[in-house]
Amino acid sequence: MSKIHITRNHRLGLDAARVEVDRIAQRVREDFGADYAWDGDTLRFSRSGVSGHISITADSLELIIKLGLLLSAMQGQIERQLVTKIDQRLARHARGDITLPHGPQQSHGPAPQRYGKTKQLTAGSKL
Repeated sequence: MSKIHITRNHRLGLDAARVEVDRIAQRVREDFGADYAWDGDTLRFSRSGVSGHISITADSLELIIKLGLLLSAMQGQIERQLVTKIDQRLARHARGDITLPHGPQQSHGPAPQRYGKTKQLTAGSKL
């Protein structure tokens, strides 16, 4: 099993970072069929052959992805695409090219909107 680990600093703040990460998770769910759920300030996701999480703080994000055997051969390509997309998106935020809708009113707990298979993790629950 291969692992991708990406960390980046940002200036979004916690609520805006949560909104942005949730937007990304929705797209991944729609494009690739991945399930996801928030666990505090960490979004966990999985689908056949891929699992991982994105942890956010007010000024950083950490993405860890575990690739199954079939996708391991594409690790370099996947990592390059992720790095490029994350860096482009953060640069657009820094320039003010992107404005996000208001994030959740609290920095911990579930996001106020639910999409598809999104659920809040509880002790002992699985994705």
